[in-house]
Amino acid sequence: MATVLRRPRRRLPGSNQSFLSHFFYSVQQYCQNFFTKHQCYRLFREILCRYPEKIRERAGIPGPFPASPSEHHTMVFSLNTGRLVLEDMNERDLAAMHGIARDPRVMKYVLIWLENDEQIAGFVQHAIDEAAKPDRHDYVLAIREPATGDFAGFILFEIDPDEPTTAEAGCILRPEYWKAGYATEILRALLAFGFGTLSLHRVYAKCDEENRASAHVIEKGGLTYEGTLREHVWLRDHWRSTRYYGMLADEYRLRQKTD
Repeated sequence: MATVLRRPRRRLPGSNQSFLSHFFYSVQQYCQNFFTKHQCYRLFREILCRYPEKIRERAGIPGPFPASPSEHHTMVFSLNTGRLVLEDMNERDLAAMHGIARDPRVMKYVLIWLENDEQIAGFVQHAIDEAAKPDRHDYVLAIREPATGDFAGFILFEIDPDEPTTAEAGCILRPEYWKAGYATEILRALLAFGFGTLSLHRVYAKCDEENRASAHVIEKGGLTYEGTLREHVWLRDHWRSTRYYGMLADEYRLRQKTD
């Protein structure tokens, strides 16, 4: 679902407002699936500042633009799933991550080690550090309700550094967001991002063999069961066997045509 963005209200003195409005509309149309309204406007101003001469001449703006937003802010990556927003984590998410990591209902089948304060803080810091990299491979994003900003969980979309046309998708939700179709919605957004924006060849997902709810979400998303790695790791209270699922780019495009 695309977010409808309004045109900026502030006029630049002496400018060709029609040209600027059309230019901003083009920016938001390209970015609306990945950024919020406020972030689109910041990106618009960023472009104005990076290519001032050509745009100023075309728009008829006599003076210099204000300082680039990037001098004061870091652009936040985000995806809109329809009912939720996936965006870069920040330091304020640490408390919410503690809540998830200490909930045995959530962590029972999760193959991520968040056993103590140091591991939890390191995980959040890793997410923040990856977001700052120009050639990022890991997208560790907070799942939020767009109206309130409430933390609903997190996703992982990790590009294989040895095979950059392949990525793994994963989703961890707080219990109050279970059984409402959110996980399926998130998986579809990640597939669209992987096969569309990133032009990947393969996206895969995995789950504990005992976690039938996750297996159902993955199968509903259209991924093909590829096999089970049996009892390969001790996970808290049981030997974990992992089910693997995958989808190829051609399969995704075919599914888009038939859905």
